[in-house]
Amino acid sequence: MKKTKKNFSEDERILILDLLSRHRSVVESKRTDAAFMSRKRDSWKKIQDEFNCLYNVTP
Repeated sequence: MKKTKKNFSEDERILILDLLSRHRSVVESKRTDAAFMSRKRDSWKKIQDEFNCLYNVTP
């Protein structure tokens, strides 16, 4: 059986957890109203942008 490659390195995993902790109150909220969902999308976009702009992240 073929061994699966890990999706993230240990450094990337730590970075993602750090970014998520900064946006935890929004990302983990159960609210689903339109205004809050917009905030949630914005938070995920910020997390994505911050993660992708770092030099040690590989595509």
